[in-house]
Amino acid sequence: MPARAPILLLLLALTLLAGACEGDVPAPVTPIGDLPTEGPPGATTIPLPGLTPTPEPPSTATPTPEPTPTRPPDEGRRSGDPGVDAVIEAIVTEDLDALVPLALMRPRPCTPAGGTGGAPDCPPDVIAGAEVEAFPVGACDLSWRRDVADTMRRLVEDATGGPYAVLASPEDDLEWVTYGDHMVVFRTEPASELVPPIGLGVFVEQGRVVHLNYLCSGPAEDFLTWRGINLDVVLPPPALEGTRTGIPARSSRRPRAATRRRCSGWWSPSNGRARIPRSWRASAGRPVVTRGCRRRRWCACSRSGSATAPT
Repeated sequence: MPARAPILLLLLALTLLAGACEGDVPAPVTPIGDLPTEGPPGATTIPLPGLTPTPEPPSTATPTPEPTPTRPPDEGRRSGDPGVDAVIEAIVTEDLDALVPLALMRPRPCTPAGGTGGAPDCPPDVIAGAEVEAFPVGACDLSWRRDVADTMRRLVEDATGGPYAVLASPEDDLEWVTYGDHMVVFRTEPASELVPPIGLGVFVEQGRVVHLNYLCSGPAEDFLTWRGINLDVVLPPPALEGTRTGIPARSSRRPRAATRRRCSGWWSPSNGRARIPRSWRASAGRPVVTRGCRRRRWCACSRSGSATAPT
């Protein structure tokens, strides 16, 4: 009996310790998602802070409208001039068979392939400096192209829609390039989303395409005040067509102070022949009312009222 007493005391201590541990076991935790969403009748529901989402106030900002793409001008727009409209028709319909014969090529001294200055390349077996037929195209610089069919093909590919406007050409022709009677302005497709479209001018003289000019930078609208000159408008831009304000359509140039001159023509060094300026063709050799000699380098007009082509 005395030997069993320590054993009984040890068993009693272990039993008491186990009972104390069972009293400290926490009650099982019910997940928040399993809590009842409705309380007993008459109970006041208090939202738990941080657990109830706060609704966002309605936005008062006005949504930014998507930009409306600019539509190309109507392909049916025409100027009323038969020669100009024939060129427009060929460009809009991409009729190269009709357009290529309308391109007027000019003689120009050639340079070896890869030469500078925009001169046309010499064909094989042609010495540098010999004259070849070429067509002038302006962009940031003037260049002369012998392949007129390829030049006209690029023209119809670049021009978008119908003509943006038709303007009276500027008076001051260059030595080797004429601006003709009318300038037909087209819009072009942008090269990429980062590059804005540029304006394209097709210069027409008596139904022939005599020069192309791509603006180095700037839209078709810039041709309305090209080179700082307010050009007379024959076919106004679509936004101004049929309105009483803005740029009116005109069939002739604005009246200016006129002087009497008589001119038999001018001497063109490009072909060695005397030609008559278009403003004097109806009354060549007789006194006519005009603003004077258009090409002072090629036509010697005197104040006495007579003029001769310089030799």
